[in-house]
Order: sequence, then structure tokens, then C-alpha cells
Amino acid sequence: MPEIFLSYSREDRKTALRYAEALRNEGFDVWWDQTLNAGEAYDEVTEKALEDAGAVVVLWSKNSVASRWVRAEATNADRRGTLVPVMTEDCRRPVMFELRQ
Repeated sequence: MPEIFLSYSREDRKTALRYAEALRNEGFDVWWDQTLNAGEAYDEVTEKALEDAGAVVVLWSKNSVASRWVRAEATNADRRGTLVPVMTEDCRRPVMFELRQ
């Protein structure tokens, strides 16, 4: 079970890599889609990691607010109480995520 699920937009891969490395350097077990193996069912593996994670770190950016995947992952995490939002740049998060600071 991963301690942290990292949710981000593919366009922000370099930023996500920095966060993943920093979290790992602090001793956390981090899951992000770069850990997928060839032949795995992307959606099933992602959903399992999302459900099993103790925290879901969502990297909010102009790219990620437009991503349906990121929004879905953030919504799931919010429902479960595992959402940890991170603003990587100035952007307007989806309205439901503006309800909490």
C-alpha cells in the first residue's frame, strides 16, 4: 500500500518528478503513474493505488485543473478525507476545491 498517491497532469511531469523524489527522500512510499509496468491495466492499477493510499497529493496547476483524471482523483480523495492539495502555480482550482483553505 503506498503512503502517498501523487496526482498531476502529464504536462507537469517534471514538477511531479521533483515532488515524488522529495517525498521519497523524506522516507515516504510514493505511487505515481511512472511506476506502472508494461501490460498493467492502467485504470485498474491507478484506482487500486488511489484507494489504498493514506494521502493523495494533488498538484494543482493550470494544466491539472483541466484534467478530468486529476479532478476525479481529487474528488475521490476529498470524499475519503485523504486529499492534500498543493498549488504549484497560480491557477483557479475547480470550484468544489475552493471551499476549503
